[in-house]
Amino acid sequence: MRKIQITLIAIVLFAVSLMLALQSDWARMLAQKFLKDALSESGYKVEIGKFEGTLPHAIDIQNVQIESDTLNISIQSLETKISLLALLKKELLFTNVFATGISYQIKPGAAPTFGKGKGLSFSVRIKHFQLEDVEVSVGGLANFEGALRLGKRSRDLYLNITAARPGFPGSLAHVTAYLDEAGAVRLKGSLKSPTLKAIPLTFPIDAAVDLEFGLRGKNQLFGHVSGTVSPHSIPVEPLAPWAEKDWKIDSRIALKTGWEVSRFVAVADHDTISGSAKFFRNGTFDEGVFAVKSVAPEMALKFEMKETEEGLAVKGNGNTARVQFDSLVLNNLQAHAEFLWKDNSMKGSGVAAATVEGKTWKGKTDFAYVNGGSLSLTRGSLQSPFASATGDLEIRKDKILIGQTEVDVENLQDLPFSLYGGLFGKVQGKIDWLVLNGKQVMTADLTASGI
Repeated sequence: MRKIQITLIAIVLFAVSLMLALQSDWARMLAQKFLKDALSESGYKVEIGKFEGTLPHAIDIQNVQIESDTLNISIQSLETKISLLALLKKELLFTNVFATGISYQIKPGAAPTFGKGKGLSFSVRIKHFQLEDVEVSVGGLANFEGALRLGKRSRDLYLNITAARPGFPGSLAHVTAYLDEAGAVRLKGSLKSPTLKAIPLTFPIDAAVDLEFGLRGKNQLFGHVSGTVSPHSIPVEPLAPWAEKDWKIDSRIALKTGWEVSRFVAVADHDTISGSAKFFRNGTFDEGVFAVKSVAPEMALKFEMKETEEGLAVKGNGNTARVQFDSLVLNNLQAHAEFLWKDNSMKGSGVAAATVEGKTWKGKTDFAYVNGGSLSLTRGSLQSPFASATGDLEIRKDKILIGQTEVDVENLQDLPFSLYGGLFGKVQGKIDWLVLNGKQVMTADLTASGI
């Protein structure tokens, strides 16, 4: 909101400078006084490329450069109408402001002073403004439309603004902001978008959102957000059926040194996600902790996430009462994994333990998943009281296995598979997992003893 406010005030101050070109002496003198007071108190520098028109008619300006203590603002084109009668009451009244081709650059290390000094010596009202093709921090363009009222000395602010992203049809945000003479801020708004890519926040997944929010405070803002989040295009296909549904959310939010999300709760089909997260002030994800409780399948998960230079670092723990793979049933499965996630790909390692027909199995592996492709397991091992296996495997999207495993079965009679039912003895050797004509093929080179 502060960037939009500074940009609008900068445009207002620039429009005042155009009064120097008015044809009447009294208008030029009035404009010079307003300009001198405004620029000296607010610290703006303005460079004009070209302007046409005179009051009270529309003024058309081209190629404008505005510099403040924190921002450099560039405006390709600006059209406005200014009320002469309002000037006599020390008020700048713009019936319309239309600007296009707006970009800004924040000065590195600059200490903002806007709103901390004396402020403007006159009040400002813009009945209607329209800003098109504004470069936003997430890349691409946005359009803004609304109204502004700013009291003398910047002690009272009202801003009603609607934002849309032309490159993302259906994305719309609306904010109403109030700033009273004591410096207290109140914000209320809504956000609707088919994709998170349209807003200046970065997330590990994409989703459609329909949210309402409110914030209030002084120096630091506190509030809430609620609505519906519908994840889509989940890159991990086994997770997609569970995750891609409408989640009703409710959360506390705060704007301090960055954005903080606390007491976050999302509910869908009796499943619950809870936790907290932090974002940098520019909207980039910093870190978060989330817990998942699911009814079908019955499971509990906990994730810790931190954005790093290498990607999103994730640590996860989980347990589930029962998992079935064809005829194999795993009970009381517990797992821990650590991995890096970047560009819909992940690389990491994990360990797991489960009970199979009363016997405990333990496994560990390194794994990699590349942008919707196969899941690769390397240096994997599986241990049980009666057998062990090691090797590398590729699990394709069609569940076909490719690779080789070395097996060592101490007691065939203890295996929980009907394939070896009734047999006794020991087996050692290698199993190759292949694909032939689109079907799974397995070849084995085994040595048996004590059969």
